[in-house]
Amino acid sequence: LEFRRVLFRSNPPSVGAVTFDGLDKFGDAYNNTNASAIGLCDQLTSRYINLAADQNGLPYAVSDSIYMVFYYQRKGRGDKPETSDSLTLQFYNPSSQSWTSVWSAVGNATGDTLFTKVRMKIDDPAFRQNGFRFRFSSYGSQNGMLDIWNVDYIYLNKFLQIGRAHV
Repeated sequence: LEFRRVLFRSNPPSVGAVTFDGLDKFGDAYNNTNASAIGLCDQLTSRYINLAADQNGLPYAVSDSIYMVFYYQRKGRGDKPETSDSLTLQFYNPSSQSWTSVWSAVGNATGDTLFTKVRMKIDDPAFRQNGFRFRFSSYGSQNGMLDIWNVDYIYLNKFLQIGRAHV
């Protein structure tokens, strides 16, 4: 997944939005042999993150609120994802070495010109460990710059003020 396709986002909240589509990292379609191929397209996986302790090595308490916040956009200036297409977010459980889907969005009839803010509280002990990761995956047409999703301004924050964020 690359950041070079920035022309397809519209009104991003920051510089460096990532575009998900049906092209691989070389700009080639995931599937050139089947014009109706639909399935997993781009994925963006984070590095390992320590959600058991802060940057000073102090363990987070159960009462500590940890949030992941990001913005997403359907279509932007590209092809809109249909209702059968989706963008998903998964969290990694280091103990079981497994991924769990925690959020998803589906395409719609018009696409979006504005980014939508999402706030995810991470309070499950399965994820609040050293070795936590997250990954975004897009599902749609595998044969070109189609079914565009844009994701921007991904961040983790402790004690996020609820009044300032919305889903």
